[in-house]
Amino acid sequence: MKIKMYEKIAIGCIPKQVPLKDALVTYIRTELSLIVDDFGDGSYVDVARKVSEAVAKGDYSRGIVICRTGAGTAMAANKVPGAYAVHCRDAEEARNSRGINNSNILALNAMHEETAKEIVRVWLETPFPFEERYVPEFEKVRNME
Repeated sequence: MKIKMYEKIAIGCIPKQVPLKDALVTYIRTELSLIVDDFGDGSYVDVARKVSEAVAKGDYSRGIVICRTGAGTAMAANKVPGAYAVHCRDAEEARNSRGINNSNILALNAMHEETAKEIVRVWLETPFPFEERYVPEFEKVRNME
């Protein structure tokens, strides 16, 4: 599946994950040929808020946030209306979170760089929906806001 060239990605992390974030920024720009803006680093709550607000506002099509566990950034991101964050630890979770659940924020934990690249690639390549039957369920989630 080809990634849409108009995709604009926002990314941020906690200070200890700067090397992984930087590697992903380079990968997204050079290997996937997408626009990615680095929102820097900070507390997991502040980074998740900045990235999710930018995505929810429509300035970016998707966002990536990285912390030690992935859970904290996902929890914080999901407090922003219009942000649908998921913590993915492998490519299959990434594929399903997009194709079934229409996630727009990917939360990653501290992990090996190559694993993170594979998760990001699959997540960015996967369209929503896999099947039309998933659309009404996503609309139910959106209507809960």
